[in-house]
Amino acid sequence: MVTFYEGSAVFAEFNIPPDFDKLTLSVEDISRFAAAIKEFWHALPHRLYESDMKQPPTWLDKKYEKYTLRKQSK
Repeated sequence: MVTFYEGSAVFAEFNIPPDFDKLTLSVEDISRFAAAIKEFWHALPHRLYESDMKQPPTWLDKKYEKYTLRKQSK
């Protein structure tokens, strides 16, 4: 979990001043951000089948169970 507060490592890493009135973004900053979003989406599988998952994360298991129950009740 990332916490944003003055003196946070996040502020230091991205050179973001705690006072957002003085926040500036360069073209390079925006390009890096866009590249990170693309990288995230390209890393996700196009399809995910239950049979492909050996041990799904607990949160996904709970969401799937909730979805299945809701679908069955209709």
